[in-house]
Order: sequence, then C-alpha cells, then structure tokens
Amino acid sequence: ITEAVGAKKRFTPWFVVDIFKTLLGLRRDRHLLLAVLGAAYFLFLAAFIQQALFSYGVVSLGLSVERSGFFFPVAALGIGVGALLAGRLSGRNIELGVVPIGAVGLAVCCSCLSLIPATVASLILVVFLIGLSSGLFIVPLNAFIQQRAPRQGRGEILASCNFLSFLGAALSAGIFISLTRVLHFSPGTCFLVV
Repeated sequence: ITEAVGAKKRFTPWFVVDIFKTLLGLRRDRHLLLAVLGAAYFLFLAAFIQQALFSYGVVSLGLSVERSGFFFPVAALGIGVGALLAGRLSGRNIELGVVPIGAVGLAVCCSCLSLIPATVASLILVVFLIGLSSGLFIVPLNAFIQQRAPRQGRGEILASCNFLSFLGAALSAGIFISLTRVLHFSPGTCFLVV
C-alpha cells in the first residue's frame, strides 16, 4: 500500500496562493515548468478548438449545433490513435521529441480549417488529424510531469498543473468570444489565429 504524502496538510481558502507558490517553485526545474505550461496551453487550445468546431459546423457547413457535435467522436478516435502512437514512438522511455511533432500537427491542421474548402469530408479528416496530433502532444508531456515531479511535491505540482490548465480553458472562452463577437472573425479565421 502506498502511503499518502502530505495528507495532514489543511485546506485553505487561499489555495490560489499555494498554487502560485508551487508554480514559482518550479522555476528551479525549467524542464518541469515548461512541461506544466505546455500542458496548460494544450487545454487552452483543446477548449478553443471545441468551441470553434461547433461554430465552424454551423457557419461554414450549415449544420445544426447537434450535428456539429458529431465530429467530436472523430476527434476522440484521433486522440486515441495519437496516444497509442506516442506510446509506440516512446517505447519504454518518455520521448519528448514527439511533442513538437504534435505541436506542428496541431498548427498545420488548425491552419487547414481556414485555408481549405469547407466540406464534411475535409472536416472529418482534419478533426481526426487534430486528435492524432493532440495525443502526440499531450501524452509525453503528462508522462514527463508525473515522472519528473519530486515525490514529496507531486500532488501539489499536479494540482497546480490542473488549475493552470483549467484557467487556460476558461481563458479560451474569453478569447473565442472576443474573436467572434467583437472582431467578427469567421470560425475558419479563428482556427488560423489560434
């Protein structure tokens, strides 16, 4: 049985201060800090893509919101394939060299949604590739964070990483609203911007 670490630590309503202290403490391990920031950026991007896909389906393809949601199982399948591929490419090690491949894939695929003609077939292909790239990007990062975080502070580091990630997801909503309602960008242009 694995014993709980830091189980006697008390909850404080000022937990945000604790989170930022943990993040500031990560400055001593630049690689771990960059992995945490990369994971947070990923959730920002994933939340943005989710919102933009609904809008893309409605505006660019004339689908209903419900039918636009049918693309998410395609993304989930892509994420599964990307995660398996990341595991295969990494072998028994954590291969961070897979992360840039996923990042380039995400950038190219998001750009494609702005540059290629909008059809259901093209959207299915690009959404699958977005999912595949996502798996390649996030799986090695999460594995690295869990391996690299010191045992004594692992829970705090993972909690801080999750807090930062969901903060990024919330920020994506504000940015998406700003791009579509204030600047009146099309969904395809939003993908290009992100």
